[in-house]
Amino acid sequence: MSRWIVHNFIFCGSIEVSQRGTTNNKLWYYYGTLVNHYTYHRKTPRYYVWLLVLPNREVRRYQLWDVTPEYNLFHPSLGRLIYQNPYLFYDHLIKSAVRLFISKRHDFKHPHTNRWERRSLIEFQDVCELDFITCTANYVEGKRSI
Repeated sequence: MSRWIVHNFIFCGSIEVSQRGTTNNKLWYYYGTLVNHYTYHRKTPRYYVWLLVLPNREVRRYQLWDVTPEYNLFHPSLGRLIYQNPYLFYDHLIKSAVRLFISKRHDFKHPHTNRWERRSLIEFQDVCELDFITCTANYVEGKRSI
């Protein structure tokens, strides 16, 4: 498991860094991992995996962070639509945003010249592959050991 990073994906449309100097966009963690590899020669996981848990059915109790004032990605009135089917609402939006993010060119500091260069994250898929797994099960059964 040391060569895997698993994240529960929190989709955040804004890539801007907040006044606190942080961002909630998990794609920037992937970018940072690649920067650490390319610029600083740090060990990098072979796979970067996000687990998307998006029920493909109507739900009643499902935490909707994206309509809260903290994230404010969607108007609260869209909550009803999201509850109808989180998978149909989110899956294509998330994966389209990821495709755009990894195909855009981002700044990297060249390790030998210290000059900034623009590179697409797709170029690094052989170093650290970005993968998404969508779980759409209607229910998950678990057994507790006593």
